[in-house]
Amino acid sequence: MQLFSAKGASETSMQEIAEVCGMSKGSLYLHFKSKEELEKSIYEHIIGRIKDEILRVDNDPLLEPREQLRKQAEVLLIHFMEIREFLLKQFHD
Repeated sequence: MQLFSAKGASETSMQEIAEVCGMSKGSLYLHFKSKEELEKSIYEHIIGRIKDEILRVDNDPLLEPREQLRKQAEVLLIHFMEIREFLLKQFHD
């Protein structure tokens, strides 16, 4: 995600990704068949983290609707700030 944030997915090579991860390119290909598959897994990871936290807020029986909405918005904003550069680069790619 760091490389995709800085250079964009189209300008990032699997070799660069492997180097940043401290593994060989061949080992990286054992985990992901392509850069597109790796990119998809990043999106799925981000979605999963956000969804899990939103569901945790949804399932809290002690929260009033107003507090529930506030906490859901907080989850989204915090995650957006964490992945802001990644998202902006993806939108421009």
